[in-house]
Amino acid sequence: KQKIIPKTTNDGVFFVGTGKKTVNVQQIEERLIELGIEVDWNRLHKIIKVRNNIEHYCTTEPLGIVKELVSDSFIVVRDFITTHLGYEPVKILGRSTWEILLNVAEVYEKN
Repeated sequence: KQKIIPKTTNDGVFFVGTGKKTVNVQQIEERLIELGIEVDWNRLHKIIKVRNNIEHYCTTEPLGIVKELVSDSFIVVRDFITTHLGYEPVKILGRSTWEILLNVAEVYEKN
């Protein structure tokens, strides 16, 4: 959510999203930086650029670049889950999703 407000409980302070608007990429980046969460921003910005073109227009990027970005996305998700959430990705994503991501990364690496 774009707007978040703090709520206190006996367990501490939590932030709750309100309204219908969602955050944009810049707001997500600002929040993560403020929380001290490290992300491979260069890799993520490359992914976002091509994703925006695919979603809103079309991309002129070769298929190999798109495959590379899918593999890069896998790395960003894996790193975030393990480093910042403290979980094994297979536990959060499920075995079938995890296997698909591993296969995509393996195919890209082989090519």
